[in-house]
Amino acid sequence: MLPILNRLPHHKKLIHVNRRLLLIDNPSHCLYGLITEQRERVSSMSQQNEKEESDELNVADMRSWLRLETKHLSKALELRMKEATEIVTSYAAGEITPQQAGERFWNYSRRWPEALPGVFGIGKMSDEEIVAEVDTSRDPQRRSQWVRDRMAALSRNKEGQDRER
Repeated sequence: MLPILNRLPHHKKLIHVNRRLLLIDNPSHCLYGLITEQRERVSSMSQQNEKEESDELNVADMRSWLRLETKHLSKALELRMKEATEIVTSYAAGEITPQQAGERFWNYSRRWPEALPGVFGIGKMSDEEIVAEVDTSRDPQRRSQWVRDRMAALSRNKEGQDRER
């Protein structure tokens, strides 16, 4: 025991807080203060945790997401174009066989799924039509109906071409 503890008046106490010894005049007031301070700290931490766990996005979150999304899309475009160009250039220059070109194309298709899923030739499609096609291709129920409609349209188109011959 520390020698100072023997010489403390009865109304004073030494307490240990955050690795420090504090000399207090009125232990009951100090205890109330510590409890109040601790409650405030816990309340503040729980409010911070609730805020962090909230599903609501703030403007900073959205801007951060947009920056990251832009970087990813730009890099993906760069890598896709580089690889696609290499495949076509190598094949056109006779550096690879048709089988090798097919294999590289298949690997490319596996690595880089359709850029606009469900959209075959954008032609004169509006942005809204393109987005609707992408949404349709992503929804399994709508996708099966879309495939049936496409097959029927292709069948009608083929029948029309056969009649013209």
